[in-house]
Amino acid sequence: MREATSDAAFCNSLLSAFVHDRRLEGSKGEVVFSADRGCRTELASASASLEPSVLSAEQSNTSIAYGQRCILKLYRCVEPGVNPELEVGRFLTAKGFAHVPPVLGQVEYLPRGGEATVLGILHGFIPHRGDGWRHARAAVDAFLDEALAQHASVPPFPDHLLLLDLAGSQASRVAAAWLGPYVEAARLLGLRTAELHLRALGEGDGDDGEPRDRHRAHRSLVRRRVHLALDRQRDLALDLFGGVALPLR
Repeated sequence: MREATSDAAFCNSLLSAFVHDRRLEGSKGEVVFSADRGCRTELASASASLEPSVLSAEQSNTSIAYGQRCILKLYRCVEPGVNPELEVGRFLTAKGFAHVPPVLGQVEYLPRGGEATVLGILHGFIPHRGDGWRHARAAVDAFLDEALAQHASVPPFPDHLLLLDLAGSQASRVAAAWLGPYVEAARLLGLRTAELHLRALGEGDGDDGEPRDRHRAHRSLVRRRVHLALDRQRDLALDLFGGVALPLR
């Protein structure tokens, strides 16, 4: 027995399903693949040369890269209802926000008489040399190695000092030299994050933006996930402690 995504033929069949907008009928519902028309046309002409490869960095899902054209993220933990990643991704793609991978399509399970469940999202491929988290950790590791080699001491911080207080200050000359190019990378990350919230998401309640009903749906989804997690912890407590439940609510 092996995972289906380790089979190149299976991965290619998933891409083909997007190209042809396939609907797979089941006994209680159907799995629906959908992609925008321009994406379908392009993938249809290039699919033969888009060799699939499963990415190894994922923890909570499985991602398949097709050449350098697109990535299909398949969720391993799914639940019915609004999928925030898909909803926000669609919104940012429609707004033309260039600093996130565009949403090209999605695959959903549509039960008869129930809410849709998002099984996966097809994104455009963004060439890169690694993720931001690993880049930041490597920079901090290098900084600490240099500090230890130089026998540098860190001055104590006042108890009341907050991280936001440090945000407006300049890094010392020594710290900037040891951190190297990451100082500029961190500045750019902050700039892009601000642009995301102020210029894209901040304009979402206008006439042509994201309806307020979607925001309420997102809040409802978060509440449901919190309640589900609390219920699971309560059940675990009952199981482990012989009927003595912890006051989790």
